[in-house]
Amino acid sequence: MGCLPKNHPLKKEHNYLNIPVNKLTLLKKPSHSTKPVKVKERATDLFYLQTLYGHIKKILPLLKLGHDGIRYYAKSVIKSDMFQLNQRASEDRYIHTIAFITHQYYRLQDNLTDVLLSVMQSFRNRTTREYRDWCYDHREGRDLSLKSLLSILDDGVLSALSNIQTVLETPALSDAEKLVHIQILVNKNQDILQKSTELKTSIDSIQDDEQYSKILSDRSIRLQNRISPIVKALSFEDETGSNPLMKAIVYFKEKDGIITKQAPLEFLNKDQRTAVTVDGTFRTSLYKVYLFMNIASAIKSGTLNLKHSHKYRPLDDYLISKERWEKQILIERADLQAFINPREVLKQLDDALYQEYKTTNINSLEGNNPHLKVAATGAFTIATPKQDEELEYKALKPFFPEQHLVPLCEVLSTVNQHSGFLQEFQHWQQRHTHLDTAADRVLYAGIMGYGCAIGTQKIARISNQINANNLDHVINWYFSLENLHAANDRILGLLNKMALPDVYRRLKDKIHSGSDGQKREVQTESLNANYSFKYFGKEQGVSVYTFVDERNFLWHSLVFSAAERESAYVIDGLMRNDVVKSDIHSTDSHGYSESIFAVTHLLGFAYAPRIKNLKKQSLYTFKSRQKKDHPEWKIIPDKYVNEDIIVET
Repeated sequence: MGCLPKNHPLKKEHNYLNIPVNKLTLLKKPSHSTKPVKVKERATDLFYLQTLYGHIKKILPLLKLGHDGIRYYAKSVIKSDMFQLNQRASEDRYIHTIAFITHQYYRLQDNLTDVLLSVMQSFRNRTTREYRDWCYDHREGRDLSLKSLLSILDDGVLSALSNIQTVLETPALSDAEKLVHIQILVNKNQDILQKSTELKTSIDSIQDDEQYSKILSDRSIRLQNRISPIVKALSFEDETGSNPLMKAIVYFKEKDGIITKQAPLEFLNKDQRTAVTVDGTFRTSLYKVYLFMNIASAIKSGTLNLKHSHKYRPLDDYLISKERWEKQILIERADLQAFINPREVLKQLDDALYQEYKTTNINSLEGNNPHLKVAATGAFTIATPKQDEELEYKALKPFFPEQHLVPLCEVLSTVNQHSGFLQEFQHWQQRHTHLDTAADRVLYAGIMGYGCAIGTQKIARISNQINANNLDHVINWYFSLENLHAANDRILGLLNKMALPDVYRRLKDKIHSGSDGQKREVQTESLNANYSFKYFGKEQGVSVYTFVDERNFLWHSLVFSAAERESAYVIDGLMRNDVVKSDIHSTDSHGYSESIFAVTHLLGFAYAPRIKNLKKQSLYTFKSRQKKDHPEWKIIPDKYVNEDIIVET
């Protein structure tokens, strides 16, 4: 693994891997900017990497590096200076270069895809808001037109119908005379009918979606400047159901974005096709907007993927391969034998759910639940219990020094003395593990510089015996996400053995954990950052999602877009808890979804979300439990579980 085949042409001829030094440096860190100039620069870099990747793609299967191996060698190149790479043996240097090209080719495609999704979401939000504002501005005119129309119908048409009815019911008039009188009445109301038709047309034009299409078309040029270079540069791989869209993408690339009326329209829905062609005129700008919108939707749904990517590959690439798939063995290894028979599992859940309904209603009827209030209409509310006013810190007060000030260096040193967490800060390259050991004081400086948001340059200036270059070297080679997770696990393992944190536990045999997100403003360009006036005003920010248990053990945290729902990351955090296992986990409404209940049950966690407006949620039960069996119950289910779908899935 990691060696070139004997007599491979690469050992004799490898001029195409001699990347210029300045180009290598620029390719190391992709930008997060969505500005058109920066996007075009990255698209150009991607074409450059595509050319290099074309020379080495046949070599990769022979090296058998895998995605983890590619990342490892590529990160070494990213962390290294050029003179360090040049000191390597030729074969070693080319292995690193091949991995770097592959990794950056995948990484840059992911980066541009993130830009595409971010820009398209912002475009949707902006145009929808503009269309809503336009509708609001024209509301007064529409109301006046409706009032005028109703007045005309009342005074003119309805009055004429009443007169006609009177003529028809007059026995003194013959049929011929009645027709004459009716004709006179109709002629008198011709102007009223014409005006009524004009008002209807006016109202229809106000409500027409043509205005939304106009807004999309007017904003198209600015969108094209950002998205067109990305669509031209990305290598898409279509899945079932996206063939019409792939046909349009291929056409867009072949024509270099110059669209004519011969462009494929099969991927558009009926309304979009109607809007694109009006009175025989093909609206190119609107067509491109719909193309970009459909591409973004297809990527999100998984029907459109990338051929070369870490994040946006087809779903099957992330699953266990067919060669390794042995259902019985894998089920036993995952300790899921209890879930092999779905009918038996559903029967157990049926009994458990029925008992919970029964207990809840008995407590309600007997007045044993002071927090539950049921109205006469059957609606119920749950009040949040008042927190104990006793301060919890009083139990820990005797264990802290009286001066209330402990230097942070002393805290870190004491924790390291008992946990040895600094041992997890290993050199990125394994061969340097015992040859190049960082001093503890330098590691402490790096931890405080990042953890306290002081900055590495400032921490080096204000600290004794800390060299700025040495600090940069240590941070570059010793600080990685894997090392930080391992160091954190060491500290958690130490805390888990202590009796003091257990004063916070409510149940001695169970650990209750929770997760929640906090909004943080960011000052630099980031694809994770979004605008939210509620949280950031006119600035951008992200969500910092943290997982803690009732003893305040923080075992996992991650950062993602402030516009994303937190529920997608709950299972990820629970599976990262390698030291302390949760028994019960809670989230707020933003971290809740129905699927989490199912997955946590399979994983052995009890999921207890704190859902806002619980009375508005739908309550389910199994079909074996009929509502009529318990007419005295106050808390009753609204719907039945569809067991057949669960079994089929």
